[in-house]
Amino acid sequence: MIYAIISSVIWVVCLVAFNVSLKKRPEKWYTESAAHNKKHKWVSALLGISAPMILMWFAVVVGAKEDAAKEKEIIADTKMREQRYAALDTAILNKIEEIGSYVKETPSFNEMSSRCNVQFLENGIPSQSKLIAFTVDQDGVKNYWIALNETLIENNHYSDSPDSIDYMLCISCKDTTDFYGKGKHVSSTSEMAFIQVFDFKTGVLVDTLHFDTNRNPQSIRTDLKGQKHLYNAIDPNEVITRLFNRERKDI
Repeated sequence: MIYAIISSVIWVVCLVAFNVSLKKRPEKWYTESAAHNKKHKWVSALLGISAPMILMWFAVVVGAKEDAAKEKEIIADTKMREQRYAALDTAILNKIEEIGSYVKETPSFNEMSSRCNVQFLENGIPSQSKLIAFTVDQDGVKNYWIALNETLIENNHYSDSPDSIDYMLCISCKDTTDFYGKGKHVSSTSEMAFIQVFDFKTGVLVDTLHFDTNRNPQSIRTDLKGQKHLYNAIDPNEVITRLFNRERKDI
C-alpha cells in the first residue's frame, strides 16, 4: 500500500511540474507553429498511461488487503468453532460421534441408515424443545460448532447441557453447481441438506427435513457480461420454522 501511495504522490508532483513548465517554458514543449512537439507528446502519453496503471495497482493492493483480512477472519472463526465444539460435554460428543458413525454410511445424503431406530413423531417435535446441531459428511462428523446453533440460541431453542437437550439435529449437506448460458459463464451453486432429528437420550430418529435450494434457471439474472455467480443457500430461520411447524407435510 505504501508504494502505491508514493507512486501516486510522485505522479501528482510530475503532473504539476509538467503544467508549470508548460506555462513558464513554452518554447521547450511547442514548435514555432504552437503545435505540440515530440517531447510534449511523450510526457503526456507517459502521464496518461501511468494514471490508470496506478489506479489498477491501488485496486489490486486494496483487494489483496481485503482478501487477507477476510482469510484471517475465517481462520479465527474456524478456530473458535473448533474450540467451542471441543469444549462440549463428553456425553454430547460421544452421542454425536455415535450418530455420525452410521449416518455417514448411507449411500446418499437424503437416505437414512438401516441402523436408525425410527419412530416419527406425528406432529413434529414440541415447540419448547432444546436442541443442538452438528454436521456429517462422507468422512464423518465435522468437529466444529456450526452456525445453525447461533440461530437456535436466538430462538431460545439451544442447549449444550446433557441434562436439558431434548433433540439433536444431524445435518448432511451437499453443494451442487449448475451452469447456464453460452460458455458456461453463468452458474448457480445450491445447497442441499437432509436434516435428521434424533432424540438425545434414546438416539431414536423422530423427524426428518429435506432442503433443496435449486432454482429455475430462468430466474437467474446476470450482469451485462454474463459473469455473475449465484449461491442459493439454506436459510437457518427456515430450518427453525419447518422444525416447529406442526402443519407441514414434507416429512
